[in-house]
Amino acid sequence: MQSIKLESQELEPISCRQDESIWQAALGSLQLNLSSECYNTWLSKTTFVSLKNNRLTIGAPNAFVAEMLEQRLFGIVLNYVQKLTGSRLDLKVVVVGATDQASLSASLPTENSFSHPRVSSKLFHKFTFSGFIVGPSNELAHAAAVAVASDPANKYNPLVIHSSVGLGKTHLLHAIGHSAKSLGLQATYVTTEEFTNQYISAIRTGTTEEFRFRYRHVDLLLIDDIQFLSGKEQTQEGFFHTFNELYMSGKQVVVASDRPVHELNILEKRIKSRLFGGLIVDLQPPSIETRTAILLSKLESLKRPGIISNDIVHVLANRETNNVRELEGSLNRIVAYAELVNEEITADIVSTVLPHVDSISTLANVPHKRVIHLTAKHFNVDSSDLLGRSRNSRVSNARHIAMYLMREESNMGFKEIGQTLGRRDHSTVINACRKISLSISCKGPLSRDLEILRNSLRSAH
Repeated sequence: MQSIKLESQELEPISCRQDESIWQAALGSLQLNLSSECYNTWLSKTTFVSLKNNRLTIGAPNAFVAEMLEQRLFGIVLNYVQKLTGSRLDLKVVVVGATDQASLSASLPTENSFSHPRVSSKLFHKFTFSGFIVGPSNELAHAAAVAVASDPANKYNPLVIHSSVGLGKTHLLHAIGHSAKSLGLQATYVTTEEFTNQYISAIRTGTTEEFRFRYRHVDLLLIDDIQFLSGKEQTQEGFFHTFNELYMSGKQVVVASDRPVHELNILEKRIKSRLFGGLIVDLQPPSIETRTAILLSKLESLKRPGIISNDIVHVLANRETNNVRELEGSLNRIVAYAELVNEEITADIVSTVLPHVDSISTLANVPHKRVIHLTAKHFNVDSSDLLGRSRNSRVSNARHIAMYLMREESNMGFKEIGQTLGRRDHSTVINACRKISLSISCKGPLSRDLEILRNSLRSAH
């Protein structure tokens, strides 16, 4: 460690006051000039060890406090000591009593040291892998979660899952925890808000050692909504050291966020660096097929399969929502309403309970053959060309628009559209629909073509 030189020109070799009073006086000055939280947490339990050869050695109660003093408070502490002694000297921090591994282990708290030695797992029983509907929008995140759950800390560590709200990242965190528990491992789920509140409470009550022990002796730490760490420097410090301890001990960390890691601009760089070192996966808004499967699965879990017709399920799945939670909430309201009034669920009930949902008539499927015929006619190509392999730009453009309209007006799935239009792969259809969607946003000639075709399709239908 390097000493901090003061501006005073009258520094002399240290006097005979080489005793504990020097450190006690320094602590008094530090207590007056630091926040009470900082002083009580990091300095109040330190002790004087020795002062020899212009080096002051102080003792920390544990390695965590010693690391903090060395990395973050070293310069401040040394500055006050040198002002008091009027001498240049070095500072050394040691863990008191940790002269060997045995004594270090003995100094750690045991399970019975605290009234609540472990954090509750807080896992929601319904959030399991079996209840998670997998589709193209989430299959990578699901596969990564399964891999981590089956072999914690040996596959992807840390695992970072991000998505907008309501797409299933919390579900995956709980599912990983349940799977790990089935292997006999201890998994703890906690939101960042809970983690922050507990850390602040530990600082105020002087129980940071208990907090440290609780979170650093689990096999899997599942922490949700990490974006809320932004701006909380002390909590980030606690999280960073907890993360490091778990990672170096071969334990798994899984983190969820509502945005990509690179957009968490207020997080400390060293935390972002640790997160970038793992696997980062995202959850995209579900396709209509996935939304339909989610609704059908929900009906089964409610033990009400068949209570809603496929037409109504299809209407709900076609809602313009990217939030699975909202989708399930709509279904819950419809089923609850029908049970309360003891009526069969009809389109009228759906319109009453969810007035913002388009009526079934306006969402009635346009026959895909009609889409193909009118699209080919509009662009002056043969219908057979749309089903063939021609790469002519005019034919290719018409084919892409037909795919888009079959998706939007015929409510067909990507695979079904691909099979209908010349047995093409569903990824080709997805790319075509994305291309048309982007072109529409530019308000160009394509928008007018689509408007004409939609009017023709609906009037003919």
